[in-house]
Amino acid sequence: MDKCRLSNLQKVETIVQYIDCSQCYIWQSLPGYINCNWDDFCNDLCEEYVNPSAKSQFSRQKLAEFANKYTQRCMNDKTNIINYHHQFNNFAKVLVKSG
Repeated sequence: MDKCRLSNLQKVETIVQYIDCSQCYIWQSLPGYINCNWDDFCNDLCEEYVNPSAKSQFSRQKLAEFANKYTQRCMNDKTNIINYHHQFNNFAKVLVKSG
C-alpha cells in the first residue's frame, strides 16, 4: 500500500477487499475503520486478533462466526430457534457488558 502511495483513507477502504467476507463486518465495525485512521485501525486489528482479552472486541468475531454458521441452517423447528436465540444472547451479553 505504501509503494502504491495510498492515503490512509484509501488503505482503510482497500484492505477489506482482501479479507474473507465473514470478517468484513467485524473489520468495518472497528473504530479505526469508521474514523478512516489507518494507524488506529491497525491497532484495533491487533487488539482484535493478536492480543485479545476477555473484554476486548474479540467476542464480536465469535458472534459473527456463530451467526454466519446458522445462516446456512434451516430452522423450521421451535426448539432450534429457541436454542439459537439462547446461544446468540450469550455472545451478545459479553458485547453489551464490554461496550
